[in-house]
Amino acid sequence: MINDLDETLKQLLVQKAGLDPGEVDISFDIPTREWSTPVTRPTVNLYLYDLRENTILRETYWDDEPGDDRRINLKRRPLRIDLSYMITCWTSSAEDQHRLLWRVMETFFRFSPIPDDVLQGNLQHLTHPVRTNVAQPDGVLKNVSDFWGALENQLRASVSLVVTLDLDLAQVLSSPMVLARALKFGPSAVQPGPDGSEIPLSQLEPGWETGTVRLGGEVRNKQGKVLTAASVRLVGKQVDGQPVQVGPTIQTDAAGRYIFTSVPPGDYTVVVELPGQPPVQQPLKVAVGERGQPVPELAFPVEVPM
Repeated sequence: MINDLDETLKQLLVQKAGLDPGEVDISFDIPTREWSTPVTRPTVNLYLYDLRENTILRETYWDDEPGDDRRINLKRRPLRIDLSYMITCWTSSAEDQHRLLWRVMETFFRFSPIPDDVLQGNLQHLTHPVRTNVAQPDGVLKNVSDFWGALENQLRASVSLVVTLDLDLAQVLSSPMVLARALKFGPSAVQPGPDGSEIPLSQLEPGWETGTVRLGGEVRNKQGKVLTAASVRLVGKQVDGQPVQVGPTIQTDAAGRYIFTSVPPGDYTVVVELPGQPPVQQPLKVAVGERGQPVPELAFPVEVPM
C-alpha cells in the first residue's frame, strides 16, 4: 500500500504539477548528507517519517449486507492511518529551490482529495477518498532542527504532508438479523371501496413514527457460565467523530441478563466490560418489520472470551 501511495504522489507531481521526469527527479530516500551530496539535478524529496492511526476519524460501527438464512454479514469499517512526509527540494540555487518548493506545495493544496485518475494500485479501491493535509501548524514533527541534526545534514526549508489512507482489517462477522417488536404511531392508510367508502389497510400512512423497542440478552463465558455484574452499554454511530452511547449502562443481574427498555431501531455496537478484562464489542442491527408482520422477541446473547 505504501508503494502505491509513493507512486501516486509521484504521478500527482508529474501529471498535475507538470514536473518533467526528464528534468526533475522525485525521490523517497532519507535526505541524509550522504544522499544529498551527489545530487546534481533538481530533485523533489518526499521522505516518509511517521505512520499512526487517526483516532479522530475512527469509526466504531460496522457496515451490513444481507446474507443467507435470515442472517446479516457485518463488516468492520477500515481504520484511518495518517502517513507523514517531509517534502524538500534540492537545486543548485536558492531561487530555484524556493520556486520548485512553492510549486509542489500549491499542487498538494489544490488536489485534495487526490484525484482518482492518478491513484495507483490498491488506492483505486479504498472506501474513503485519499485526503491530504499540507503545511499544517500542528503536525507530528515539532522540532525540525533536531530532525536535520539526526540526519547530519543542514537545515532546509520543508513542507509537511499528511496523507490519510484506509487500513482494511477484513473483519467480517455473520450475525442473526434482529427484528424487534416495536410500535408505530400514525393514521392507517386507506383505499377506496367499490361503493366509494374508505377501507383501512394494515399499513400506516407515509410519515409514521417508530417507537422504541425493548432489547435484552445474556452475558456468558466460553464455558456457558452466566456472568453477573457485567457492564453492558450500547454505542451508536459517530457524531462529529465521536461514538455516542445510547441509553444508560446496564449491569447484568444474577442470571447474567440485561435489558434496555427504550432503544430506537438502528445500528449499534454492544460493549460488555468486566473488571480486569478488555471490553468485548459486538455489532448489532435492530430492524423493525412492517405492521402486522410477525417478528420474534429480541434476544441478543454476548459471549465473553474468559
